[in-house]
Amino acid sequence: METEDEKILRLARLQNEKERALSGLLGQGDVRGLSLMKRISQATFDEAVKENTDEFGMDFDEAVKEALEQFKSQGCDLSNISINENTEQGKDDDKKMNDTKESS
Repeated sequence: METEDEKILRLARLQNEKERALSGLLGQGDVRGLSLMKRISQATFDEAVKENTDEFGMDFDEAVKEALEQFKSQGCDLSNISINENTEQGKDDDKKMNDTKESS
């Protein structure tokens, strides 16, 4: 049976595949999928944080900040994203992200 972490990673990978496909369309000038790319899933965000910690050796706060900056630079809506100590493991928590620390 699939663990919760495995499920989250599987869903994040599926989401990433969809985003890559849409990105390819946009690169060819096809903007029909643009609205679908604006909101990312919690699993995609969690996977980005985990990647930042695992592959780039960032601490949790740095990894979250980097993920936020990257998704904001892509014009993503982050209002549905929760950030907590367990984000890097893909586990959910009740602490909602109220302040995405907008950088001017």
